[in-house]
Amino acid sequence: MNEFERTIKIPGLFKEAGAGQGQEPLTNMEFGRLITANRCARMMYGARAQNTMVIEECGELLAAMAKSSRGRTDIEDVADEAADVVVVSLSLLAACPGGWNRLRFKLNRLEDRLAKKIDAEERANHEKKKREL
Repeated sequence: MNEFERTIKIPGLFKEAGAGQGQEPLTNMEFGRLITANRCARMMYGARAQNTMVIEECGELLAAMAKSSRGRTDIEDVADEAADVVVVSLSLLAACPGGWNRLRFKLNRLEDRLAKKIDAEERANHEKKKREL
């Protein structure tokens, strides 16, 4: 799928899915600040400490999700932990050679899979309408 097809199909799917639920995504400037802060943290605290933070934050997210599935915490706690994981994961990603390229690859692959699913559903709906006539 080319970039144009991604910009047409994927946002429509996100809109249908209620992505963001009234929230605005990060701006380019905010994302830049996040990357800069991560680089500074890695330089200030060291790679080992930042890598340990990734492990800790992932564990906290898993615990919050487990509690949420049992009704023992609310979704805001899960969102807080997810945000922590994103922040520290970007630090790890930035430190890995080719990390940003891997992120681009994974994003493109996800978008391709979503678009294929949309196409298949559109074809199935079209065939269903043809049979109904």
